[in-house]
Amino acid sequence: MEWKRAKNIILCVLVFANLFLAINLGALIDRRLSEQQDKTEIAVENLLMRGHSIAEGAEKKLAYQLYTYDVPRNESFEAGIAEGLLGKCSKESKGGGIEEYSSDIGLCTFRSGGNFLCEIYGRNIGSDLEKSARDIVKAMGIKKYKMAEVTETSVTYTSKAANRYAIEDYNIKIEQTTRGVQISGRLLDIENAVRSSVSPDYAKILIKMADSAEKEGIKLDITSMDVAYIADYTQADETVLTPYLRLFGADGTRYVNLNTSEIIKN
Repeated sequence: MEWKRAKNIILCVLVFANLFLAINLGALIDRRLSEQQDKTEIAVENLLMRGHSIAEGAEKKLAYQLYTYDVPRNESFEAGIAEGLLGKCSKESKGGGIEEYSSDIGLCTFRSGGNFLCEIYGRNIGSDLEKSARDIVKAMGIKKYKMAEVTETSVTYTSKAANRYAIEDYNIKIEQTTRGVQISGRLLDIENAVRSSVSPDYAKILIKMADSAEKEGIKLDITSMDVAYIADYTQADETVLTPYLRLFGADGTRYVNLNTSEIIKN
């Protein structure tokens, strides 16, 4: 009986110790995020004093808890898309990260980075373009998506996963051609990605941008800023989604790699 009571006491102590550590860790994270936000606000004030322009409150929309995502290539994911579009397929590896799926009705090609192109020969999507496009997207096994753009001959969709992660250049375009229906875009199995934390120093990046702009003899005019993910698909079997600070301004859009602080002008 004494041992049972002692065991219960030990378990209670461990639970309270873990709870205490979790609370302390949460408080530490909150404090660090608050410090980062304060530093960013000071950096914005510094830029304004140097004659640059930033929309009021633009820095308050920035995310401070970020990750990079390593997305492994998923052959069953790609095969499911191809078979949904073309029926039973045969597969052929072309090298360089290129996989082709073919059937009597068409050809579907996947490249590294989730880029794909599919042609369904002789198919006509008819007068109800939007309904036909929705049917095609569902056949690919994509359940969560929304319409992004409609023209006379094409419909573009983006998945809700892409919107949640704010991934650039991640969509599905369905269009009628003289050969049939063409489906193109980029799809990644994001749900099976491995993530690694990133701690961006926005204050340092903004000051670095101001210094760079002054060397170029220009004044920054930033109307808004946010974080977006851009796919790096240099490897055939893996794609890395990297967070970028995206700055919209009068002279175009600038991107800053939040891993390397490298400034890229679009």
